[in-house]
Amino acid sequence: MAENLEQLGYQCGEIGFYRTRKGTPNFGDDFIKSHRAKHPIFHDIASALRQKPEVVFVMNPTSLHIPTAIAAAEAGCHLFITKPLSHTIRDVSRLMELVDEKKLVTCVSYQLRFHPLLMQVKEWLDAKKIGSIVCVEAELSERITNLHPWEDYRRSYISRTDLGGGVILSFSHEIDCLYWLFGKPLWVFTSGGTLGNLGIDTEDVAKSIIQFPRDILASLHLDFLKKPTKRFLEITGEKGRIHVDYFGEKAELWNLDGTRDAMIVTSGYERNTMHLDELKHFLRCVENREQPSVNLAQGKDVLEICLAMKQSLQAKSPVPI
Repeated sequence: MAENLEQLGYQCGEIGFYRTRKGTPNFGDDFIKSHRAKHPIFHDIASALRQKPEVVFVMNPTSLHIPTAIAAAEAGCHLFITKPLSHTIRDVSRLMELVDEKKLVTCVSYQLRFHPLLMQVKEWLDAKKIGSIVCVEAELSERITNLHPWEDYRRSYISRTDLGGGVILSFSHEIDCLYWLFGKPLWVFTSGGTLGNLGIDTEDVAKSIIQFPRDILASLHLDFLKKPTKRFLEITGEKGRIHVDYFGEKAELWNLDGTRDAMIVTSGYERNTMHLDELKHFLRCVENREQPSVNLAQGKDVLEICLAMKQSLQAKSPVPI
């Protein structure tokens, strides 16, 4: 994030860091050293907030998002919160009250909404290019060792229940994408659990059936196991289907007769571009006091879907949302 802010023209002295040093110490140390920059460093949040920052970027482990965001909101700071919003619904209402009371711009970071392939899919769906949607399939499977190669994955928050880990919350980009395209689900049924040999205490596989409004039925597969990574989205409608292959860098629209109606290719697209686009969007919203593309209410909706999936996994039954 600091590198992207610098790329957008923010100077070192304008960016401060609050560090607990409870994560992977060398990761933060190496960043500061490599930049050779005199970023202000704070080791308690009160000292950091006394500097009166305009914006706070909440990018610590998931279980710490809400306490950190509440402290920043009480200090009158606009908020950019990395996904997911939290690992529990507890105190989310308190944060929403503060944000509303102080008129703060708050964004929950789901940058896939800025990916050109998904933006094209949204455009096709809005134009009803494949008619009424019947069913949807999506998958994200990635070996957990690929996610944070700079640290022992077993110590990372993504692997630990106490820090808000697990494949459902960690891969909630896919859940937000379905929510963005089809609305808030009516119910979800999830099966899975800690099924691999990874030595972690969170779920590493989750297979879900999700009922969306307008009789749209979706299946979603998430896992920490596969290598190489697999990621796709397929949408079947009355007039055709759309297939997105993220790593093949293309989205295709097919007619019922098997002919391809349209295709978009993003060969050479740099992943960081959507992070930059999301960041520029958020900063414009702060400047103009506008609602960002994923505001706090939407972030809460996605969290509620994730928590319903986790509840269903434990209960082994469908859960309404």
